[in-house]
Amino acid sequence: MIIFCKMFHLQAMNMSFKRNDVQEYIEVALHCSNIEQWTSYKSTLEQWEIDASNIVDIQRCAKSDICSYFLKAFQSFTQALHEIDNKKYAWSIVKLYYSIFYLLRCEILLSNHIIIRCKTLYYTKIKIGERPIAFNPNKFKGDHQLTIALEEKLYNSRELSDPILGNKIDGENVYMWFMKHRDRVNYQMKDFSDPCCDPVLTHIISYFDRKELVKLFEFYNSNSDYSICFDVDHTILAVPYKKLISVYKRIRTEMVITSDVKNKIIETNKLLFNMGVLKKDIVNLTL
Repeated sequence: MIIFCKMFHLQAMNMSFKRNDVQEYIEVALHCSNIEQWTSYKSTLEQWEIDASNIVDIQRCAKSDICSYFLKAFQSFTQALHEIDNKKYAWSIVKLYYSIFYLLRCEILLSNHIIIRCKTLYYTKIKIGERPIAFNPNKFKGDHQLTIALEEKLYNSRELSDPILGNKIDGENVYMWFMKHRDRVNYQMKDFSDPCCDPVLTHIISYFDRKELVKLFEFYNSNSDYSICFDVDHTILAVPYKKLISVYKRIRTEMVITSDVKNKIIETNKLLFNMGVLKKDIVNLTL
């Protein structure tokens, strides 16, 4: 046991536990040297302001965080596909949800807003003169629900574009629908259904069995009005796929993608290669 603990400690020392750049930048800017005391800086945070001396650094940090969130979204999505292909259905649903959560964070940043966590969630526009605003609607709690609620708030105020928020699934917000299924797998199921297919995956599994994943994605690409996202036979895969492609195109257009990020994307693509998705297919799908 002692040897195992020492080995784990050595591995942990070599792992990156770096948090989001925006969060760390603001903590340093407010002279918080001990993260355990960060919540005591709440009033200081509320008085902090974006100005000419820090806006460029904040924009740089935001771009870095966009890339980080996108990579986590892409990795979660491809891992989910891999698990579906290997009939590990339950956990794939959780990963598909997480790919959406990370993409929501990307979209909020791409809308020129940042999120800061200090006991509750704060957000502000990246604009000189703006200050963090506490965002804590009564019926929402936790980072995930608050992120979904903030996306919807920015969408309703026309500060963010999101064609998926225009409709509902089973009468509820599409992203809350995904969270409900994540919670069902994580907290409500006594046992995972594997190797039996989960009901939300029943229709799309045939594409995996026939090795027609590219055909399915081409079908999603042809659906320019996003209506496929609200077809319950396809929602579980169409929503994260369409969102992933949309965010990737925005990043590619609005930012310079570093070689490090490109290399990580290439490495993640190997999971797709293993499922018969060729390099030329990936290029064509992301045009």
